Amino acid sequence: MGMDFVFQINSSWASRDVLDSVESACAILHDADKTFSLYKPESFLSRLRDGVVTTHEAPLEFRNIYAECEAWKQNTNGWFDAINHQKFFDPSGIVKTWAAKRAALYLESNGINDFTLNAGGDIYLSSALEPSWLWRVGLSNLNPVASAKAGNNMILNLEGTPYRGVATSGSTEKGDHIWAKGKLTKDHEVLQVTVVSEDLVVADIWATAVYAGGLSALKTLVDFERDQEIKTLVLITFRDGRLVSTPGFATVLANV
Repeated sequence: MGMDFVFQINSSWASRDVLDSVESACAILHDADKTFSLYKPESFLSRLRDGVVTTHEAPLEFRNIYAECEAWKQNTNGWFDAINHQKFFDPSGIVKTWAAKRAALYLESNGINDFTLNAGGDIYLSSALEPSWLWRVGLSNLNPVASAKAGNNMILNLEGTPYRGVATSGSTEKGDHIWAKGKLTKDHEVLQVTVVSEDLVVADIWATAVYAGGLSALKTLVDFERDQEIKTLVLITFRDGRLVSTPGFATVLANV
């Protein structure tokens, strides 16, 4: 997928069985890459883009992701849309965290529940983290990670909350790569969006949608949250320096 995935596991788990489980979790990530990567010409999605295969040959997980993208397009009032500005199906806004969540759930199903997963900057927290500082998640200060000025502008403390996923969308690392209503965002008024949720995929979807749609998409999220009884927290950083958040966001800021 063109980015690093990092598992951080409590040292007390460092056994051969645990390492084998991590290797199997990584295999889940590699399988997703083989299907959905647009960086690899041999992936199914790349071959579909190049006209080598058709949707009739699509594997089951491809069809499931396509259907899920369509559902989220409806849920976000079109602000999340996997049909990109080039009119091609590009589910990048969901498959990274979808694969990360599957890998994390695999570890938990094998009794490993004391780890974090950093999926290219999006964070999954397992259920029994020790020590407590592992529940802290830093948010970028809007400088690329390769910059000497890179660092955190605030830190979240999710210990004792239901929140397990943190996802961020923006232009700091990859430039203008997100599209809104069929057009690639450029000189966008929104610079970065962070969403905290009980579910990593939900966080990722809404981070992308709110980045694309700004305050209009945030209103859609608030309405959706009310109807679906989901819990999310949102922080929007605008290019002019404004910060806008949902009311509960301040409750998870760490006292540093």
